[in-house]
Amino acid sequence: MLIDEGAIAGDCRLPSSMKASKNLVAALFALENAVEKHAILTVVEEMLHWLKLPEQQSLSRALAGWFDRVLRPAKKNIDDIPAFADLTEVSTMLRETVQGWYEEAELKGRAAGMEKGLAEGMEKGLVEGREEGREEGREEGIVQIARTMKANGEPVAKISQYTGLSEEEIEKL
Repeated sequence: MLIDEGAIAGDCRLPSSMKASKNLVAALFALENAVEKHAILTVVEEMLHWLKLPEQQSLSRALAGWFDRVLRPAKKNIDDIPAFADLTEVSTMLRETVQGWYEEAELKGRAAGMEKGLAEGMEKGLVEGREEGREEGREEGIVQIARTMKANGEPVAKISQYTGLSEEEIEKL
């Protein structure tokens, strides 16, 4: 039987024909080519279905050894999968580990979202603060001009025309 490793490279799903034939070599290729941790779990669980028979116990132990000696050193991102002696031990362990990965990813996503939201909020606050500051500065400038005009004896109507202040506001200056 020939197997085209390239046909399943990078794909965590085993083709249905290989699932039906319980092709262990194809499963090993799929494990070696798995990029994501979840892909490893998917393939291992499929292999567990194949190895439930008592006569497959030695093969299950051999695969556990292969996982630790070959796959673990080759995949830098699976160090947090605990060591195991038999493939049948791994199902619950991997499920718990994958759940931990999801929780960790969720926390990282939340932290990143909060950081982004905080940065956007600060930027918006700075923009609004600058605008308010500019507006207050304009108003203070207008009041100062009105005071100067009033001190120089300009008529209140003229000061109002140039500054936009009401005659009552000018009288209070």
